[in-house]
Amino acid sequence: MKLLDIPLDDINLQDERFRFSYFFDLEKMLISIKKIGLVNPLMAVKREGSKYVIVCGWKRVLACRELSLAYVPVYLLDEQDDRRVFFLSLYENWAVRNFNILEKSEIIHKLNGFIGDEKKIVREFFPLLGIPVNLSYFDIYLRIAQLDPVWKKIIFKKKFPLSSIQLLTDFTREDRKLLLPFVLSLNVNKMKQFCEDLFELSKKTGDSPKILLSAPEILSVSQSENLSSLQKAERVRSLMRTKRYPTLSSWKKSFDTSLKKARLSKDVAFDSASFFEDGEFSVTFSLHDKEDFRKRLFKLQELVADEDLFSLFKSFSDG
Repeated sequence: MKLLDIPLDDINLQDERFRFSYFFDLEKMLISIKKIGLVNPLMAVKREGSKYVIVCGWKRVLACRELSLAYVPVYLLDEQDDRRVFFLSLYENWAVRNFNILEKSEIIHKLNGFIGDEKKIVREFFPLLGIPVNLSYFDIYLRIAQLDPVWKKIIFKKKFPLSSIQLLTDFTREDRKLLLPFVLSLNVNKMKQFCEDLFELSKKTGDSPKILLSAPEILSVSQSENLSSLQKAERVRSLMRTKRYPTLSSWKKSFDTSLKKARLSKDVAFDSASFFEDGEFSVTFSLHDKEDFRKRLFKLQELVADEDLFSLFKSFSDG
């Protein structure tokens, strides 16, 4: 292994055969290189004539390119076996940091290309990557690796959990493209709920996501010029939930209407998040001291005798 200063232009940045990290923030790296230079050299091999291929150091080389550096320090490896070189890159990175879900998916995709034995990959490399030693995860991570770059960028930025990413892979490439304008403004939990509702509704009705998202009531929202992106996303999400659970949605609307009519104290809050799923609900109130606690208890006792509140509970328990 030789340490050389090579022209940045001699590195083939189109050759990503050993790369598995695609999304990172260069800000700190840029500041570091500006202040003290590139302390840790890149690692590369020479391929295709005079071009060099990066083995380790994509973040560093992209920062150097942004700073318009002419030369970069590089450890040049003599190894000609690409599989052995990839293993070197994998273990070099594994020793100093944890891999995120997208990196794990790229690693598995590359391992599949180099080894081609899924059982061996699961057995030998999944423990290294912190993935359960189960063959079903092999397919999940391969499908994640095949997601479009725009979705990968969103996944990285919003830090999607594996369950949410897996749900996205259940849609076709065309369906995921249609989903983008509807879910970009939502947080991860609401985005997952939207996708779950759309996927299950599609299975239930037999209509494709494209047909469901082209319904007149959906288009009237998505094409509105008076709503923000977030408002559109929230309204379409609500419409999807109503379509998936029409009866429960009707109950929820009646429930909210009844609460308004009851004119309950603001000190008392009803949590109906799981009310329609398991037949339970919770009542909460705030307090600051013992006397405050006593007052709240008396207030709850008054509510027990409230006929409007009683009829509200009765109507849902009968339903």
